[in-house]
Amino acid sequence: MTVIKRNFSDFDTAKFMRFLNEAVRKQEKVSFEMTRPVNESVVHYLVEITPIYIRGDHIGTIVLKKDITEHKMNLEKVMQLNRQLHGLATRDGLTQAYNRYFFDERLQQEIDLVNRLQAYGRKPDKSINNFGLIMFDIDHFKIYNDTNGHLAGDELLQTIVSIVKDALYPTDVLCRYGGEEFAVICRQTPEKGIRVAAEKIRKTVENYNFKFQDKQPGGNLTVSIGAAYCSTANMQKDDLIKKADNNLYLAKNSGRNRVVF
Repeated sequence: MTVIKRNFSDFDTAKFMRFLNEAVRKQEKVSFEMTRPVNESVVHYLVEITPIYIRGDHIGTIVLKKDITEHKMNLEKVMQLNRQLHGLATRDGLTQAYNRYFFDERLQQEIDLVNRLQAYGRKPDKSINNFGLIMFDIDHFKIYNDTNGHLAGDELLQTIVSIVKDALYPTDVLCRYGGEEFAVICRQTPEKGIRVAAEKIRKTVENYNFKFQDKQPGGNLTVSIGAAYCSTANMQKDDLIKKADNNLYLAKNSGRNRVVF
């Protein structure tokens, strides 16, 4: 202990003694990590405490300290790379909304949850675990693109995602379904809440001052919305999507800038 204190003035003596006593008590090697600030960086060590016994008598202890700073740095790089790869696999590159792959996976998970709970005898109208699907797309997006250019169209998609995401509840899942069409999975939401969320999306877009919106038909940029509610067992994912998409089609063909539920 004197040698350790001499070389490491900031060494956590209490921590070391806890592990030392544990190693002696269990008669086995014990390992733990420690760090020391060096200049503007941090050095990581792995400390191994090995008690030595002869015929049941404790005659000494070997303390081995390994510098594992490079290993820790490499591990952090691997974890960071994994996070980046996960983002590439689940996020839309342009808007950073979740992509179609993630949407399909998450929607199936929500349907499976409803099915499982109902299989256990839970009444559908009593559960907060039912959910809704909202699908919306930008009205006259082709006109916006053709008039203002594709770069402006890309910026519009990014802005739409930003303002809609701020308007949604934190547990809602916003995805880019394809092109200018988006989907929102409203998790753990009652039927009334789906109507509220859909109308909130519509109003948020209608009231936002977009670039070049005065060139759009009607002098404003809007979205049309179709919504569906999942509260019954054995609902198929494609059927739910079709239901919401058909309502979106009805919203488009009944004047746009409206919600059909």
